[in-house]
Amino acid sequence: MTPVEYSQLNAFARLDGVRLAVAWTVSFACYVASFSWSAMSLMALLPVLATPLLMGRMTGRYVAVALGGKSTVGRRYLYAMMLFFYAALLFAFVQWLYFAYLDHGQMLNWVEQTAATPDGQQALAAYGLDKEFDSTMAMLRSLRPIDLALNILSTNLMLGLVVSLLAMAFVRTTPPAHLRKP
Repeated sequence: MTPVEYSQLNAFARLDGVRLAVAWTVSFACYVASFSWSAMSLMALLPVLATPLLMGRMTGRYVAVALGGKSTVGRRYLYAMMLFFYAALLFAFVQWLYFAYLDHGQMLNWVEQTAATPDGQQALAAYGLDKEFDSTMAMLRSLRPIDLALNILSTNLMLGLVVSLLAMAFVRTTPPAHLRKP
């Protein structure tokens, strides 16, 4: 890959990473809203489940527009991983902003309230987590917003390796008719 091709790949990945991060941010906002309105939990799940499909479409568009429909599996995988990296980085920043300035412990309070219900207590006992729950919550409360965001970032980066492979199933390898050369 030439430096110009790498620069082009990087530029497309950054732009598509912003688009994916926006979808994840909407999902996260719906998740937070689901604490007070449970119907939003389904809306929070849809963008997350659609991530491989979105990435596959974005990767296919990159291949069609930037590469004329011809690319190797390795280049498509590199593009998908970079796209996921940029999305995860921007999303971690959004989460840091949320935890630092908006949350004020509401999310952990919701988890504790849910665990305090009879169903929550039964679920914790069924998984053998009832004894560790209090110490886990104390540890989570001791984390700073940047710690939470970096923890989620590292998890997202590891998931990106797998989701990028899954996204390859949704890549269109031939360019759409309006982008084909006559």
